[in-house]
Amino acid sequence: MVEASTAENGGFWVPLTAPDDDGQGLTGEQIARIVGGSTPHRARR
Repeated sequence: MVEASTAENGGFWVPLTAPDDDGQGLTGEQIARIVGGSTPHRARR
């Protein structure tokens, strides 16, 4: 799954979205901060 995802995204890990953080015990404010500060990262090959 990870290899397929990074291949589909030009070799990058994509940042999590707000729905990915649901159910983790975080407030809406915390989720917004995490998502707002997230950036793609190059996957190791």
